[in-house]
Amino acid sequence: MLSERPEDSRPGAIAHSDQVGTTMSRLAAKYIAVPLREIQIANARLLEPVSAEERGRTPGVTAQFLEDARQYHDRYTSHGYFRVLIEAALARCGVGSASSVLDLGSGSGNSVVPSLALFPEAEFVAIDISPQLLAMLRTYVDKTPRDGQRVLTVCMDAASDVYVAGSFDLCIGAAILHHMMDPQKVVSAAIHALKPGGYGIFFEPFEGGNAILRLAYLRILGSRRAVLLRRSVRVLLERMVRDFEVRMDTPWSDPIFATLDDKWMFTRTFFHDLASRVGATSVAIHPLHQLNRPFAAQTEYNLLLGAGLEPRELPSWAWRIIGELDERLSARVKGDLLIEGCVAFRK
Repeated sequence: MLSERPEDSRPGAIAHSDQVGTTMSRLAAKYIAVPLREIQIANARLLEPVSAEERGRTPGVTAQFLEDARQYHDRYTSHGYFRVLIEAALARCGVGSASSVLDLGSGSGNSVVPSLALFPEAEFVAIDISPQLLAMLRTYVDKTPRDGQRVLTVCMDAASDVYVAGSFDLCIGAAILHHMMDPQKVVSAAIHALKPGGYGIFFEPFEGGNAILRLAYLRILGSRRAVLLRRSVRVLLERMVRDFEVRMDTPWSDPIFATLDDKWMFTRTFFHDLASRVGATSVAIHPLHQLNRPFAAQTEYNLLLGAGLEPRELPSWAWRIIGELDERLSARVKGDLLIEGCVAFRK
């Protein structure tokens, strides 16, 4: 329930129905440049900008993150996996420490939880548009009082630029930009929030490698042996091809993207151009995974996450088609044709 108390108009001030901890008030004043109010979701206390409209569905945010948040959490939570990704990204950037971290698209904590362990002295601002997912994160961190006292959870659109300028050492966006209606606004807000020399790190899907994977799936579906595919496998591959077609071949202005969970696939050129537009001094792009068998590994992931299928349920002749990509393309080419990549902007 939203507070009905008079709203303090000071930047970082919190309007609330009962006294919030002084630590939360201090973090809000330190990092957020607009007044906040307290909301309570599923017994978790969150904050949101006072200017937020009555709770409703933000354009582009689907049921996956709202009504179906528990299912999303159960399906995609993997703290260990994201710790590996974050550690590798920090090592490449040469980031050994941080006292303040902005986490965008925090959800129920995939990137926040491992980052709390990686930066045990840092303060965190965790942002997500889903009050349901953010309430799960709040409940989790509050189990450890010390962690709860250094995490500020703010329910809002990650594209909103409400931060105190130059207040964060590091920004992490773990698989967030491809969900956003306007990825540029998210990165621009992050750069504004970073201290000079700070890094904004994002993990995102790329068009090049997925375009090659689409051709392989079309070849499998077009084979005379496709009639022998299990129906669940054939349906998944057909659905993947349609997903690729929409996300690669449709103009970004098309209203269909407001209905999709996963909206975009990116290119290196997009991020290099974006860096210059948002005022980053540099951007570096690296493969998110090993390049020895990226197409086979991604297909295994697609089978499991898309339909709960084991690799053995795709026949050997189909695996040979995918295996040719991993075997015949050099590591240099696979490095250019990323399926998923780590994008590191430096302010």
